[in-house]
Amino acid sequence: MFPLISDPCTLQADLAKRLPVLVNGPGLVVITAPTGDGTTETALFVDAHPRCAGRQNPSRSTRR
Repeated sequence: MFPLISDPCTLQADLAKRLPVLVNGPGLVVITAPTGDGTTETALFVDAHPRCAGRQNPSRSTRR
């Protein structure tokens, strides 16, 4: 999905492998990890997945 990322981080690789099994219908995918662990790219990957496309509602749960 991201040609400039030759070696996806653990979070990205794990979710790419598990996402097709996790998404069976309506639901929520919450991605939490420290800054710099690839959360933005992972969220974009989820958004681009055919079963998830058009159903996203990105937000920052840590915003105060």
